[in-house]
Amino acid sequence: MSNSLQLDTNELLDLYKDLLHIDIAFGDASSLSQTLQDAIGHSDLDHRVEDFAKSWDDRRADIVCSLDTLWQATKVISTTFSDIDSGLSKALTGAAQSSESTG
Repeated sequence: MSNSLQLDTNELLDLYKDLLHIDIAFGDASSLSQTLQDAIGHSDLDHRVEDFAKSWDDRRADIVCSLDTLWQATKVISTTFSDIDSGLSKALTGAAQSSESTG
């Protein structure tokens, strides 16, 4: 078992961006269904699209809420690990420079 932790913050940032884009797409789905309804031009089909969109509103809202939580957590994790990495690097560099000046 290894005692090290390796984390690619670039991959986390990519995941954050992907989740954010998916979240936005789900959030915009209701406006897209309205655009589709306007383009259909057939009243029965138009009503079916409207019914389907409305039936998905609650579920879509749940999905958007979950995606919000995921992309926000991913962003915080990435930022936190980057900050820790920078802090440790500065501490090690400072300790090495201090050791050289006293040695």
